[in-house]
Amino acid sequence: MTPEERIETFAVAYNAFVEHLHTVAGVRFSQDIRFEIVKCAHHALNCNECSEKRDSLVTEYKEWPGFTSISRKAASTLTDIIHAIIWHQDLLNKTWYLDTMNKMKACNLVQAIADEDPGLSYHAAFCEILVLSSVSHGFHILYLSLDLDHPPLPSTQDLKKVLPPSQIKFKSLLNKVHNNDKFGHSPYFLWRDVNRSSSAYKKLSPSVRNLFPKYFSKPFGPFTCVGFALDDTVFLLNTFVSAFYMGKDELTMFWKPLDVSRKCPHVSRYQIEYVAAVIASTHKCSF
Repeated sequence: MTPEERIETFAVAYNAFVEHLHTVAGVRFSQDIRFEIVKCAHHALNCNECSEKRDSLVTEYKEWPGFTSISRKAASTLTDIIHAIIWHQDLLNKTWYLDTMNKMKACNLVQAIADEDPGLSYHAAFCEILVLSSVSHGFHILYLSLDLDHPPLPSTQDLKKVLPPSQIKFKSLLNKVHNNDKFGHSPYFLWRDVNRSSSAYKKLSPSVRNLFPKYFSKPFGPFTCVGFALDDTVFLLNTFVSAFYMGKDELTMFWKPLDVSRKCPHVSRYQIEYVAAVIASTHKCSF
C-alpha cells in the first residue's frame, strides 16, 4: 500500500466517523452533545494549562463553550473528563475513575432513567465520552503527524433534527455485570451475559449483535469495559482500528524481531538509546 493509499484510507475512516455521528444515537448523550465532545477533545490538545502541568491532573477548566444544553457544572465536569483523557492517560487509575463517577452523579450529567441502575447508566455515559474523545484525538494526532490539514469537524449547525440518546436499559439488557480489577477498574459485561429475550435487546443495532459475540466472548483487558458504549464501540473496532492498524488479522499478530543485518548504518546505537530513553521518560517507564 502506498502512502497516498494509506492517507485515503484515513480520509475514508474519518468521513465514516462523521457519518456515524450524524446517523447513530448515543447511549446517554444527545447528538448535539456528542458533536461537542468530539470538538472539545480535538481542541483539548492545545490546552496550555494541561501542557504546563503534565504530571498532575488539572481540574475545573473553563467549560467548553459548546456544552450549552447542559448546566455549567455539568459542562465543567465533562470538560475535565475529556482533558484528563487526552492529556493524562498515565494518571487515570481506579481512584480517578471512582471520583469521576461521583462528580458525574453530583452534577446530574445524564438524565435519570426509570428502572435503570444509576451506576451502570453513568458508566455507559463514561464509556461514550471515552470512545468519542479517543477517536477524535486519534484522528487529530494522525493528521498532525502527516502534516496535513484536519478535515472539518462536525458542526451542530448541520443538524436538522437532534437525535436523542437511545437510553438502553442495561439493567434489563444484562443478566450479569462483572467487576474484576484484573481486567479493569470499572464494570464490564460479556456477550453471554446479554438477555436476548429482553426488550432492551430488541433495541440493539444489527452491528452490535453481529460484532459483540466476537469481541466480547471473554475479557480482553481494560478495553472490555467500554462495551457499554455499544455502537460507538462497534465503530471503534470495525472502522477506526481497521484503518489505523492495517487490518483486523494483523492486529493480534506477534511482532517479529527486526533483521539486524538490515539496520540503517547512519543511526548509531547511542542515538537509538537516546530516543528510547526520551520516550520512556514521557511514559514514566521503569527501565
